[in-house]
Amino acid sequence: MTATFDVAIIGGGIAGLSLGAHLCDAAKVVVLERESHLAFHTSGRSAAIYIPSYGSPTGKLLTQLSGDLFENLPDEFFSSPALTRNRGVICLARSKDDPHLKEMLDTNVVKPITMEDVLSRVPILNLDGYEAATFEELAKDIDVDALLSGFRRQFLAGGGTIMTDREVTGLHRGNDAWSITTAAETIESAIVVNAAGAWADQVAGLAGLAPVGMRPLKRTGIIVPPPEGHDIAMWPTVYDVAAPVYFKPDAGRIMLSPADETLCDPHDAFSDDMDVAVAVDRLQSMVTYQITRVEHSWAGLRTFSADDEPVAGYDPGADGFFWFAGQGGFGIQMSPAYARLARTLLLRETMPEFLAASPLQVDNILPDRFR
Repeated sequence: MTATFDVAIIGGGIAGLSLGAHLCDAAKVVVLERESHLAFHTSGRSAAIYIPSYGSPTGKLLTQLSGDLFENLPDEFFSSPALTRNRGVICLARSKDDPHLKEMLDTNVVKPITMEDVLSRVPILNLDGYEAATFEELAKDIDVDALLSGFRRQFLAGGGTIMTDREVTGLHRGNDAWSITTAAETIESAIVVNAAGAWADQVAGLAGLAPVGMRPLKRTGIIVPPPEGHDIAMWPTVYDVAAPVYFKPDAGRIMLSPADETLCDPHDAFSDDMDVAVAVDRLQSMVTYQITRVEHSWAGLRTFSADDEPVAGYDPGADGFFWFAGQGGFGIQMSPAYARLARTLLLRETMPEFLAASPLQVDNILPDRFR
């Protein structure tokens, strides 16, 4: 059984769904997902924060360019706003000369604040040993489910096809199309998009192409009870840059992470007891209330390219093989602008005005830089 498409996107996370939603008006597109559910791995395990100062240089720019796009997602597909509460982010440092704080202040979206201001926002903090703090007012919560669901609805409404339980086992380029083998069928497509996240190098290998050095880094998330007697709903995210740990309100509980970056092979990530213990210990040293238990923990893979920048564009080693991977830990927050950019590169269209007017350097994301 053979199905034919213009574009076959391998990977049904935020990358594949956002690009599919932006392509379906111009091409016959299929999204192939190896799992039974879309966004099963990293995209479904996000900390769900929009932070304009966070990411690689290109990631920060695309995140900032996505701000207005988030506010103007089409209502017929996005039934609720993707950006919700203005959360804000406080970063704490044990030295006024901490290079991390200086880097953030240089973005012009972060400002210094006093320790009194920090305590007025998050009164359960123990600030002994901290010398400096910054606040990023524009940071917001992301409703990741609303965003993924909206892109999915937009894709399907545009005639897109989604196939789950479709692990790709073979890729072969014929005269003018790719033959894509799964356990269920063979699919032919003029263009293959490699949006496979942590598995992107392996997908390239199926096509006989060299890897670009993708590095899956595991990060842990944890839920603990909130402090009693406090309304935490409007508290900002708080990040200690010295002994990395961050925490934020999450559905009435406290979500935290040790900001771990453990290099690993692609897999269905799970939390490690040591990482959980480290995170809880670090948080306990930051707060004045007693953390009594861990209610839930998980992990996800944040996949970076060899130079930490995203990878989008045609591989110079094969006709019609398009990379859309390496979003690291900022793929969700930059998805509206990044998907629009990828559509432009894939269809070889004129750059939209908001991208053309920006300082974006397209050469910094093309796969050619690794060849």
